[in-house]
Amino acid sequence: MKKSTRVFSMILAVAMIFSCISMSASAVTSDTSSSSEQVHSTDPRDYPVDSRERFVASMALQYGITYEEADLLEREESYQLLRASDEVLKYKTIDKVVKTFTNDSGYSESVRIGTEVRYVFSRITNKVVNLERVGAPIIYIPGASDYTIKNNDFNIEQHPTSARVSITTVLEYYTDDISVTGGIQYCSVTVTSKGYKVTSNGAITFILNINANDMN
Repeated sequence: MKKSTRVFSMILAVAMIFSCISMSASAVTSDTSSSSEQVHSTDPRDYPVDSRERFVASMALQYGITYEEADLLEREESYQLLRASDEVLKYKTIDKVVKTFTNDSGYSESVRIGTEVRYVFSRITNKVVNLERVGAPIIYIPGASDYTIKNNDFNIEQHPTSARVSITTVLEYYTDDISVTGGIQYCSVTVTSKGYKVTSNGAITFILNINANDMN
């Protein structure tokens, strides 16, 4: 009888051990599942420059879709592109100053436009073969505490190895730099609780030119 009791106790202990292992495995699986379902950002600036991930985020922003949907779309497009044996797909971040506001008091503030491009590159000639796609452009003012773009509709003119990205908009931004009170041509400056507000007196056209040298 004692032997039976001992065997039963061992069986019960083993069962409890397997139960604990099963619960731990289940928890790990649950955590892994939750991690895999994590939603990716569609802000290109959240990813490394010159990366496919940044380009995919730019596509998601352009089409108003999720990162995961843009990832599938980009894979399908890339697969269908015809390329020679020496040609490879590359991705590049293009980010340039498109205008600088200045005055005689030493004030200076730059406006930038950034975008992502996908292009075919020849490893034999070391040249851009074709600019395949321009992603969603972003206009921003790095030194401003806050800014507003009244119109966010970009025009993209794409050519075989170059592109022209432009936007015509009224710009409004805030700065803490007191030298801005010296005035800026074609802009008005007012004092607010958020700082000095700079507003363009009318629409301004900002242009980003992309050429083959930007991609090499």
